[in-house]
Amino acid sequence: MENREQLIKDQKTSKRVILFFVLFSTIGLIFGWPFATPYVFVMLKYKMFWAVMTLGIVGCAFAADGNLWLLRNPGKSPRDYYQRKHWWLHVFNWEIKREFPETEAAKK
Repeated sequence: MENREQLIKDQKTSKRVILFFVLFSTIGLIFGWPFATPYVFVMLKYKMFWAVMTLGIVGCAFAADGNLWLLRNPGKSPRDYYQRKHWWLHVFNWEIKREFPETEAAKK
């Protein structure tokens, strides 16, 4: 059981790192930061490059979220993952929960 929990924790960490890259790549795509160039045609190539990179990273985020869901729901199939309502929106959930000492004490 601990092995499964460790796998879930590792997958959640991977998902957060990938979502950070999605955020960074989207900012780079919109604002041209951190590699802004002064020439128009080079900028077009740059925007296309970042658009492709952003799509690739978003694809990795979908894969990480799907793997995380499958780890949390043993016995389910990948098809069940896609049958959830708004499954594509769950990809962008950072899953950050704030734990307060009062809440933890109340649980015990």
